[in-house]
Amino acid sequence: MSMADLPDRVKIGDSHYTILYQLEITDEKDEKLLGQCDFQSCTIKVVPNSNTYKNTLRHELVHAISYFMNADLTEKQVDQVCNGLGTLFIDNPKLKDTIL
Repeated sequence: MSMADLPDRVKIGDSHYTILYQLEITDEKDEKLLGQCDFQSCTIKVVPNSNTYKNTLRHELVHAISYFMNADLTEKQVDQVCNGLGTLFIDNPKLKDTIL
């Protein structure tokens, strides 16, 4: 998938998130990250050249959904939902078209 094919915006509830693809993302402690979701600026950042960028993007989207729904999911819960959705759609590719 080329960079031109990657989504650059997503609407979650009443928020419009901008998706930025950056070669390097760091947190406030200057530690490297694969992804980051900023609820205030409605920005999701993802390192696109990682082998797991699809999972990382899905993970950050679950964070944004959790914020919108006031679900207050922990990092572990976000990982579990993210991995569960990934497994569900990989194991059942036709399901996506059935339920969406």
